[in-house]
Amino acid sequence: MALFLKLFSFIKKNPVRSFLTLLQLALGVAIAILVINLSFNLQKIESQGLSQYSSDFGVFNIQRSTESVHSLISSSTRPIEQPSLAGLVADDPSIKTITSLASTDRVITANGRSYVTIAYRGDHRLLDVIPLKMLHGSYISKDDEGKYVAVISETYAKLLFGKTDVIGQNIQTQKYTPPSVSFTGIQRVKTEFSIIGVFKDLSYLERKTLGKIHFIHTNEADAASTILTPTLYVRSTNDRLPEVHTLLNQKAQVIYGNTTTVNQKDLVLYKNSSLQGLGSLKQTLTLIAIAAIIVSSIGILSIMISSVFEKTHEIGIKRALGATKQVIFSDILKETAYLTLIGSLIGVILAKLVSPLVYREMTISIRVLQDFRALDFHMIPLAFFFTVLAALLLGTIFGIYPAKLAAEIPPAEALRE
Repeated sequence: MALFLKLFSFIKKNPVRSFLTLLQLALGVAIAILVINLSFNLQKIESQGLSQYSSDFGVFNIQRSTESVHSLISSSTRPIEQPSLAGLVADDPSIKTITSLASTDRVITANGRSYVTIAYRGDHRLLDVIPLKMLHGSYISKDDEGKYVAVISETYAKLLFGKTDVIGQNIQTQKYTPPSVSFTGIQRVKTEFSIIGVFKDLSYLERKTLGKIHFIHTNEADAASTILTPTLYVRSTNDRLPEVHTLLNQKAQVIYGNTTTVNQKDLVLYKNSSLQGLGSLKQTLTLIAIAAIIVSSIGILSIMISSVFEKTHEIGIKRALGATKQVIFSDILKETAYLTLIGSLIGVILAKLVSPLVYREMTISIRVLQDFRALDFHMIPLAFFFTVLAALLLGTIFGIYPAKLAAEIPPAEALRE
């Protein structure tokens, strides 16, 4: 308690310099917390993996060719209940479950806000292939396929409505046409969907391998004029994905023409590439965090050296009254630790306050983080603990020199000043 009072007296005596030192330390600690927390979150994302997607899971894309574009477009724009490639092979013994998500760029409007997004048209079988976790409501059922209903991700729910529980709210969509190719006077057909479910955001690795799925709906009003890009998702039986791939190729060529191919997405390649990127990013973040703490600790070293020179006379009196070198050394070192602790606590508060804004802006502006979202990064208590511990450790180490300097001051010389 006495040392805290001395420290307060020192800060009061040197308010500007103390404020600047504490601010430097607090900023360094805050930056280190944000960076270390980001690294911990990347580690958590990395550990999630894709365990729910085994060797029985496959993603297939239809490759359009010049000769087959017309027939493929015609098939992809037919109503969802009519025969499709997924429907034609669904009964094959090599397939446990198959479904498709047909994507198109659409303008969505809700709660007075409009955004251009990728919308997916799906059916009730999707949950049997991709394990979406519902936060509110339910996924599209077979009975819902004849209605205008949609399910959205928690990110889109927050983006459009500011909350996740938005069951019963409406979203209006219409086909998006880039300004460069749009024609004046054309009225796009609008479809209004009722939200029946909100699902948990897919993880980073899922988004990288499966796609950024945020908005899934039933058939839209202008389906007949909408060009869709279908992606097939399959769960095979007994590791028979190669047979499924061959079957899809054969059926696609019958429907769309001999030059059409169905390509299987290499999920392992996507996963390994993503994990490699995460590893490199974590190493960079670790170096940044260490640098931030070291730079902030240098400020502590500077102010404590100045403090020792200013308290030379006081130290001489203590030595004359019987204080040993060890006592002087201990007092200065404790003062350094307390000053570091105060600055670190201010840094913790600062990091907590600014983290939502920083992560949101960072994921928008930094190229290597654009595949992430602010929602991927939650504040982890260990980040606070390790950062404050590291700051205290470094601050104490940097305080050894001024403490030793104070302990070595000769009492007689100190009293003469």
